[in-house]
Amino acid sequence: MNLFSSLLFPASRRLKPLFAHLPLRDLDKLATGSHAVFFQEWLEHNEPGDPYWEGRCFDQTVKDVSVSVQMMAGWYDIFLPWQLRDYRTLREHGQRPYLSIGPWSHTSPELALFSHGEVIPWLQAVARGKEEQYRQARVRVFVTGVNEWRDLADWPPPGTRAQRFHLQSGFGLAPDLPAA
Repeated sequence: MNLFSSLLFPASRRLKPLFAHLPLRDLDKLATGSHAVFFQEWLEHNEPGDPYWEGRCFDQTVKDVSVSVQMMAGWYDIFLPWQLRDYRTLREHGQRPYLSIGPWSHTSPELALFSHGEVIPWLQAVARGKEEQYRQARVRVFVTGVNEWRDLADWPPPGTRAQRFHLQSGFGLAPDLPAA
């Protein structure tokens, strides 16, 4: 276990009970010992269309990014849909970002460890002007059904079509809308 993981895992064990805590307004203080102004502001502005979020949304400027980009997400990450949208926008505007999607959620320690192992070599390659030496495949995804990583040329994989699945009773997924 390295220094990073030895610091991360005790913190994640301490924070895990807080993931189900309500009300949310107390969560920042329970996690850090004091209220975080930005977090309290987020909670105050919880209505769809609230103007507060207009200055914090970068949907319209993602297309203008011209630097190297490394994106990491998890199949269970609450932000995955937006990362995939940003990835698509960058690709549509001629960029070639790296994308990794693993078997984790946004707050999982495994994502932090994976990120640590990926970001440093990528930053070194970018700093040396040899980004193409980082890894050949721009997209790396973990296929949960077979428990293996796959390297892909792009996302979605060429030749695939999107299909919407809906949560069913009993925690299943199906293309049909649930009965209730």
